[in-house]
Amino acid sequence: MKRISSTLLAFLLLLTACRRQESVMPITQFVWEVMDLYYLWNDQMPRVDWRKYTDPHLLLEDLRYKPRDRWSTLYDNGPEFLAYLQSGQLKAFGFGMKWDANNQLRVAYVYANSPAARAGLQRGDIILEVNGQAPTPNTPISFTETSTLKVKKRDSGTEESITMTREVLDINPILATRVIENNGIKIGYVCFNVFLSDAAPLLNQTFNYLKNEGVQEMILDLRYNGGGDVKVAQHLGSLLAPTAAIGNVFMKQVYNQKNSANNKVRYFEEKDARLNLSRLVVITTGSTASASELIINGLRPFMEVKLVGSTTAGKNVGSAVFTHLNYAFLPIIFESRNANDESDYYDGFVPDHQSDDDLSHDFGDPQEASLAAAISYLVNGTFPGVQPRKIPQKASLWQDTPPVDIMVEVE
Repeated sequence: MKRISSTLLAFLLLLTACRRQESVMPITQFVWEVMDLYYLWNDQMPRVDWRKYTDPHLLLEDLRYKPRDRWSTLYDNGPEFLAYLQSGQLKAFGFGMKWDANNQLRVAYVYANSPAARAGLQRGDIILEVNGQAPTPNTPISFTETSTLKVKKRDSGTEESITMTREVLDINPILATRVIENNGIKIGYVCFNVFLSDAAPLLNQTFNYLKNEGVQEMILDLRYNGGGDVKVAQHLGSLLAPTAAIGNVFMKQVYNQKNSANNKVRYFEEKDARLNLSRLVVITTGSTASASELIINGLRPFMEVKLVGSTTAGKNVGSAVFTHLNYAFLPIIFESRNANDESDYYDGFVPDHQSDDDLSHDFGDPQEASLAAAISYLVNGTFPGVQPRKIPQKASLWQDTPPVDIMVEVE
């Protein structure tokens, strides 16, 4: 099994397994051999005979160390997944949806220059029908290549019928950037949706703008960010870090006993656009996972990091991408630790202030519940006392892009 080096992807180590008889090796044998060698919990993995399986997904489910592993994944269309994660190239409508407290399906976000954006969808719009069917929380949502939606607009309350066709997108993962002035304080705000491997230049541009605007405080919105490239997480962490952190440990990657020689350390690096902050507020939900949680865990030994929203997903482990035939296999192969060797956030990071994911306001709107609470803390030193409504901690987020709840590194 050979590792191919390439600078790319959130706790992801892109490994391409090449074998002399790769074209004839059953995918089930491939899955078993990768798990046996690289899986973080390979010493606790159930012992099964891969020869008795024809479905690799069933084999993976039976091999999974269920007390800890919610994350190992096998993608049937590997090239499509990798094209999305590496460069944001994907055939899609370009939006996400989420159920609100009243069991209404609402638009959560829309990517710029997408079919969804051109159709006029905006955050907070209510989806009444998809291809003639009314969605319910317990029924799968069925989209086709060209889909018609009946929508109730967030602001006007009017109902519209819109038709969209999927197309190849070039996704910009930064959904919003703002400079908010309050009581003489300039607060930077960035909503970042996925750690795509080519996102570093966009982050540099964004943070240069914030630096030139003289921001004094920072709010990072990761409410829907499930992770991505660990090198981009290291880059973003460095842009946010105080001077005292530069050159110190951002994260440690710890592998199983068979692969302990691969253990590595990543450091905070000096960046021209670094803001040199002393504290940070992060907006989170149950969809905040993996590389996003790495930002929180990596910065906490060096600066105050406050959380607003709801408890994060709790993914303190990372994957690698192994490719075989048309598959992309992402087993969990390492644990993430910070400079203090802290890693125990399997149950997620609990917010310092609970707040609704306020779908009635745009990202960056100071009236949006989570952002308003973050601003209150930075300006007044306290969070507001209003209690949020009872919303499920991990209310399902539907996305027409592949789910990215990973820490991946492409080396």
